[in-house]
Amino acid sequence: MITFLTGRSQVGKSTIIKKLLKASSSSIGGFKTKWMPVDGGKVLILLPYNVPDEEYTDENIAARDNFSDKSRTVYPEVFDILGPKILAESMDCDYIIMDELGYMESKSPSFQKAVQSVLDSGKDILGVLQPKPFPFLDSVRARDDVNLITVSEETREDVFSSLSDAQIIK
Repeated sequence: MITFLTGRSQVGKSTIIKKLLKASSSSIGGFKTKWMPVDGGKVLILLPYNVPDEEYTDENIAARDNFSDKSRTVYPEVFDILGPKILAESMDCDYIIMDELGYMESKSPSFQKAVQSVLDSGKDILGVLQPKPFPFLDSVRARDDVNLITVSEETREDVFSSLSDAQIIK
């Protein structure tokens, strides 16, 4: 089963995934992205799902925001190099997490191809998909085998309960 949570930023999509995985005894693979504060800005890191956020290195930095000039630099090569590697190493796991797919990957064709390959694999996948309209994200949304669930502040507890009751993660 392929399930993606979508909705505006900071409504609890990744928190729902963490809560679902907390009680799981299954092997979990996949990736996560997370903004981390750094001097003068923040960086977006790409890590294997089970690696603690604090263990990132410069090779995990996929984007950088500079607060002083309000600029953003995206490093598509990080998605193209690390993303396929992380996903390939996850194929023996019971579940694959993709937290999250967004517009920054739009210039990373190797990453996009690896994601599509995992989606075609028959593996159980749980992830977060940004609601923004981009061809890559639209192609994931348009798949017949994708269950897309919109999360909001009002629905997040119901979404968690529903997914928990359905035992989406065992």
